[in-house]
Amino acid sequence: MKIIAHETGVPGLTYAHMHDDENTAVAATLGTLRRRGGRLVEVRHTGKRNLRFRLGTTEHVFDPNRAFTDAGAEATLRELGPYSKKAHAAVRAFAEAFLAAVGLEALREGPGLLVTVHNNKPGLYSARSYDHGGEHERDAERVRPKRETAPDDFFFVTEARHYDLLQGGPYHVVLQDNAAATDDGSLSVWAAREGLPYVNVEAQHGHLREQIDMLDYLNERLEAAGQRAGA
Repeated sequence: MKIIAHETGVPGLTYAHMHDDENTAVAATLGTLRRRGGRLVEVRHTGKRNLRFRLGTTEHVFDPNRAFTDAGAEATLRELGPYSKKAHAAVRAFAEAFLAAVGLEALREGPGLLVTVHNNKPGLYSARSYDHGGEHERDAERVRPKRETAPDDFFFVTEARHYDLLQGGPYHVVLQDNAAATDDGSLSVWAAREGLPYVNVEAQHGHLREQIDMLDYLNERLEAAGQRAGA
């Protein structure tokens, strides 16, 4: 497993990518870096979603986007394989290493925003998952559905100001309920606790053009509001 930082040397947003099987997100973000600057920090390993490691003869498995809180780290280990305190410590150490690579102090001094990029599979996860009757309804404070674009392509944000900034466009937008959201160890839950603004640019696997357009839209809206580094 490697944590790789793609640096442009040009002021811009910091993007984070944690699931090594979500290749559309990486391609879309690298193209955005070339045109708009910024940096991308990604986890690279086997080309699969989950990370595996051994302690002695025992193999442990965890979702790298469930490692950022103690409760989330324990839950993902128990869900995907055996659990131990040593394994828990290893998962939390991974999270700390990833956050160190992201560079939290520089983020807080600069644009004050962390952007993640993810991909999903049709029918499994979308903005509708947060709407009334959806699997994750309790985790959302507000949902703005749109007819113009697919619900698989949506923004997920932790602050009302970014919800307001993005909801006027053609894309679905979900605002996390930071007080009620399930502690699943995800970066959005951690960021809300830390007071670090967070935006996830989520798109269906293969929706490269759509995800590029979403990243452009995010940058343009932030620039218009004077919230983007270098703007």
